[in-house]
Amino acid sequence: MSRYRLVDPQHVKPLHEIRKSRAHHLRELIDRMRHEGWQGRALVVEETAPNRYQAWTGTHRLAAARRVGIRVPVVIIDKLKWVRHWGCPKGLFVDAVDDDMDKYLALLKAGDILPARIIHQEIELNMGGDAQRCGLGVHAHPCL
Repeated sequence: MSRYRLVDPQHVKPLHEIRKSRAHHLRELIDRMRHEGWQGRALVVEETAPNRYQAWTGTHRLAAARRVGIRVPVVIIDKLKWVRHWGCPKGLFVDAVDDDMDKYLALLKAGDILPARIIHQEIELNMGGDAQRCGLGVHAHPCL
């Protein structure tokens, strides 16, 4: 089965709560998604059960997609590669890493290149102060 999927956003648990300081940004994302649909990077997720996911990225994009009612593109981490390199975590795989740089390095070292690249893009865009600025994503979709 493909690691790239379009899923119901209600089946994806966000990484964290929506930041109130970013409420204006969320409203902009909702507006954009209503008019243009999903644009940009897929979310990096781990599959926690059949058709159930834990997000590693994209809390605000996920919240906007839920409100608009559109499916979201996800890339699922390869748990077998992770376990071969890092061993089996005690809980969720995402709990074994702290921040985006840790996620990126852990996935890269495990040889899980596609989600590592997406997280690298998140880091680059966050360093610029806005995770949703335009650029080309892994699948050459313009970013939100």
